[in-house]
Amino acid sequence: MKKTLILTSIILSTLMFQVACQNQIDTQVNEIQNQDLEEISQDINIIETAEIADIEISEPVPELVETETKLYRGSWFDVQIPSNFIANPTTPTTVYNAEEYIQTDEARFSSPDNSIEFFVFSPLWAGDPSYISISETEELVSEKTDESGPENQKIVVVWKTIKAKDGSYTRSFVSTKENVGEGLGLHHVFGIKYKDSNSYDKYKDDYIFFKESLRQYAD
Repeated sequence: MKKTLILTSIILSTLMFQVACQNQIDTQVNEIQNQDLEEISQDINIIETAEIADIEISEPVPELVETETKLYRGSWFDVQIPSNFIANPTTPTTVYNAEEYIQTDEARFSSPDNSIEFFVFSPLWAGDPSYISISETEELVSEKTDESGPENQKIVVVWKTIKAKDGSYTRSFVSTKENVGEGLGLHHVFGIKYKDSNSYDKYKDDYIFFKESLRQYAD
C-alpha cells in the first residue's frame, strides 16, 4: 500500500512539473511574439514618419535595383508593384490617352506565396476606406496619432497595427489626412498585411518602394 501511495505521489509530482514547464514555455513564446509585433510596429512607424510628404505627379519614380516591377493605374493614382504580385481589383477598366486604368480608388497586391499584402487608398479628394476599420475578428496592437499645421489646414497622421485574434496575420497602416477642416480634404492610406515577422522582413524593401512610387493624379 505504501509503495502504491509513493508511486502515485511521484507520478502526480511529475505531471505537475511538466504542466509548470509547459506554462513557462507558453509564457516565453507569447512574450517573444509580442516583442516581434512591437518591434515591427515601431519599425513601420519610423519608416512612415520619415516618408510623409506631398507627392506630385511630376516627381520621378524611384529606381528599384533588385525587384522587377509593373505599373498599376487606378482612377486617380498609379503605383509600382513587384511584377509577380497579384493585383485586386483588375476591373472595371477605362481607356484614356491610349492607357488603361482600373476604375478604383483603392487596391490590394498579394505576393505569390500569399504571405504578404500591400494596400493603397488614393482618391482624388477625401473618403474613408473600410481598411482602416477593425473587424470583430481583429484586435488593436498599437496606435499613434500626429497633428500638425494651422487650423482648417491640419495634417492628421494615424498609424495603427492590428492583428487577427487567431494569430493568422498582422497588418499595419498609415492614414494621412490633409487640409482637415476644409470642405475638400485629402486622404491617403498605405497598408501592409503579413503572416509573420519573416514575411515582413522579406518584403520590407518592396513595401517601401511601393509607397514611394505612388503618383497622385490631379483633376
